[in-house]
Amino acid sequence: MSSLACGPNSLLERYVAAIESRDADKMAAFMADQIHYQDPTMTYFKIPAIDLKGRDATTKFWRDSFRDAEVIGLDYTITDCFQAGHVFMVDLQLLMEVAGSSWDVNHEQIQLDAKQIMSLTIHDNKITHQTDYVDYHSVNN
Repeated sequence: MSSLACGPNSLLERYVAAIESRDADKMAAFMADQIHYQDPTMTYFKIPAIDLKGRDATTKFWRDSFRDAEVIGLDYTITDCFQAGHVFMVDLQLLMEVAGSSWDVNHEQIQLDAKQIMSLTIHDNKITHQTDYVDYHSVNN
């Protein structure tokens, strides 16, 4: 893992910590006004791919998601990372527990232990683009 891209107290490490804490306002502090956020893998749950533009829309999405999914636990481990110019490619291991009803799964709770790849573009210490790819096939449904 490159310490330049993912070192202790780097923007990336602090952003991931904000996600883990489920604090959308803290996350927003890392985002550019015109952030573009995407998660094409949410179609696994028979919902549209996520494609949002702007900090307000992205922050609202995260705030609503944390609440509506009834997130019980959320933990990320950065397993690898590299930087290519303004782009950071991050391999993560995601451990999460949420209410199954929010993702149209016939279980009271979902336990997810999945690989995630996060692509972040950063300009002037703000995230301008984020795309998440999560291997949701490990959901215990």
